[in-house]
Formats: sequence, C-alpha cells, structure tokens
Amino acid sequence: MALAAFCVLTACSGGGATGAASPARSSPSSPSIASPSTTLNPAPADEPLTTRLNCGRPVTATHGLALYSLPISPPMLEVLDISNPLKPALLCTLGPAQGGHFDQVHNQLLFFIGDQMGMADLTSGTVVQTQRLPVSAFQGAFSRDGATFAYRSSDAAGSISTHLNSGGYDRTLYTQEPIGGHGGPAAGQGPVNELEFSPDGAELLDYDTFRPPSGPDKFLVYRIAGILGTYAPPDSFLIFHANGAHAGAWSSSGTTLYLFISRAPELIGDVDSLDGAGRTQTVASGLNGFYWPRTVPGGKSIVYDAYVQRPGDSCGGLPHLWRLEPDTRATAQLSTAISSEAVFVSQTVLWSNDEMPTQCGPGGESAPHGVIVAHDLRTGSDARVDMTATVPGIGGASLPPPDTLWVVDVLL
Repeated sequence: MALAAFCVLTACSGGGATGAASPARSSPSSPSIASPSTTLNPAPADEPLTTRLNCGRPVTATHGLALYSLPISPPMLEVLDISNPLKPALLCTLGPAQGGHFDQVHNQLLFFIGDQMGMADLTSGTVVQTQRLPVSAFQGAFSRDGATFAYRSSDAAGSISTHLNSGGYDRTLYTQEPIGGHGGPAAGQGPVNELEFSPDGAELLDYDTFRPPSGPDKFLVYRIAGILGTYAPPDSFLIFHANGAHAGAWSSSGTTLYLFISRAPELIGDVDSLDGAGRTQTVASGLNGFYWPRTVPGGKSIVYDAYVQRPGDSCGGLPHLWRLEPDTRATAQLSTAISSEAVFVSQTVLWSNDEMPTQCGPGGESAPHGVIVAHDLRTGSDARVDMTATVPGIGGASLPPPDTLWVVDVLL
C-alpha cells in the first residue's frame, strides 16, 4: 500500500512521458541503473531499538485486525479491532514505526523504522530488532510470509534506490536520478506508487508514476527467485515493464496481475491480465479509469474507482466504486457514494474515502473531507465509519483526519 511520504521525497508532479506496454528487456547501460550489488546486512548492534508496543491487553485474535499508520512525527502504527467495520477500536500502538505487516502464524508484527527492522509479539508485548538495513528506508513492503522485504531509500541529492532484502542479504535493483515537480494528480486518481509482492511471493510489482526521463520504466514486475543469489543484472529478472501501465492489483492467489493500460492523455483505457510468464491478455476495454483496484478476498472480482460524468460535466466526473468480473468482462457501478481509495477490511466490506464535490480545478471536482465510508458487497449499502475509538491518547498536535491511505495491512 502506497505511503504519502513518497510524494514528499520525490516532489511529485503530474508530468512524465507515457507509452504502450513493451516486453521486458535488459537495460544495463541506462543512466538510472546502478551497478547491482548484493551485500550482507550489518548485525543489529549499532543503535538500540527504541520502538515500543503498548497494548491494553494481549492480542490473540487471528482475524479482524487492521494495521493503521499515523502520519505523525515520529511515525506510529496502530493495531485496530475491525471486527465491527463500522466502529473500529484501538488495541495497540507501535512506535516509532513506519510500516509493518501481520505475521498471522506467530501472532507478531513485522515492522521497519529507518534502517532498523524488528518484530513485535502481540501476545507478550516483546519488541526485538531483527536486522539492520544498509541504508534507511522510507517506504517498504513485506511478502505475505514475511521472508522478503522490498523498500525504497533516498540520498541527500534526491536519488532513489529500490532494494530487495531476504535472509540478511540486500540487493539494489536500480537507482533513479532525482526529479523535480509541482503537484500531482487528484487525490482519487491513484495509486501513484506501489511496492507489492504477489500472494505467493514469487513476483514483485514496482510502480512509480514519477520516474525521471532517464528511467527506469514506471511499471516493473520482477521474478524474485534468483535475484539475491546471482550476479545477473536485476533487469534480467523483469518479466514485464512499461511506461503506459498503471494501477496494478494482484489476484487473490498465485501470480496473476491486473493492470490498467491508459490511452494517454485520456482517462479511458483497458485492463489487462499478466501471468507469471509475462504474457498479457485484455480482460476489459474502454474503462473510464481503473483507480485503486482491489481484488475481492478469495475471489476473482476486482473493485476499483472510475469517474462518472454528469450531463454537461466537462471536469472529468466524480469517483464511484465499480466492480469488474474478469471472467465475463462485465463491469457495474457498486455505489452512488462519491468515494476513492478503497481497501477491504473484511471478506465483504471495504472502506473508502468519502469525497465532497468542489469547484473544478487541477485536483478534479471533488476531494476527501476526513470521512471514511463502508460499503457492504452483500447488501449494497453504504454507511459512515465511526473512527473516534481509534484516536490514541498521545497528546501533542491534533492528528490528521482519517484516511484509507494509511491502512497498511489487514488480517481478514
């Protein structure tokens, strides 16, 4: 799930060239690609880990939990009870911590903060450092089993490197040059940045809207096996790369990836499926956007945002939840609510950011206003989510309004 901190570090802009999808190719001479290196992570001994887990009681639940990232300084994670998706409740805080992942088997939280990685036991409350990264991470993603970690790091000049880490070994996949910028797309037109493993951990999706002209391509899919155990260039493990692809969503199992191929500069485009061999197939054509796609847990359907224009509307329309059935290629609007950035919090319920109509401008004609709405796929109903019980008593400056962007992980 994308972190908004990424846009701060990269000075997000709405620019950049787009093009048709192209087959994977090795590009070792590209100026944005650094000489690949595999390093052994330093032992966790240089600095003490200051992260602490605070729970009102031991957490033993194995489902109905959400990990929510508070965008404050220092960063903090919340463990929320979402067994009632209309009124989530705070169970624990973990901080400082930037991002994390539930280890359901061991009832633990895996997390990172800067160059430190750690584990928090939800039953005992114990927090331990597990390793040190060679560089500090500002964004990261864990594989489902927690064995592999992908992350981004930046240097003082603004260059960004993307890394793969597993078993104490770390490899730089590429380093891209600094970029400038001035703003970005409308809030609902995302994600603008993704690092996400396939459900089986065999592949990694790496998408960044804001690449420099020198590359790499905006949309990359790597095969993981062998990257850390060979001197072959990381590019040789790409099964797909393109500049005109956006918004990837993994199937609920395996390595099928659904992605949006836009017809720049229009919002309209096609949804393709990508298999583990890098083969693509169109599953839907002429969609009016495919934003924040999420695969229905345990199913094949995909819920996404598309913009619906009213008669006489020349500003692009308002975002609504839609559903795509890849097998039949059928699409249907799910809700009349104006909302964006959906995320599943149960097998049948998803949250999204409620939006209010605004004057037409660079950000579109609607914007989030700090309210999360829940949509039930079974009943088709929408309801406001009461987030008042998720506010920690930490004092200091007031917290930013609730936002589904900060849902880091969910135990369904």
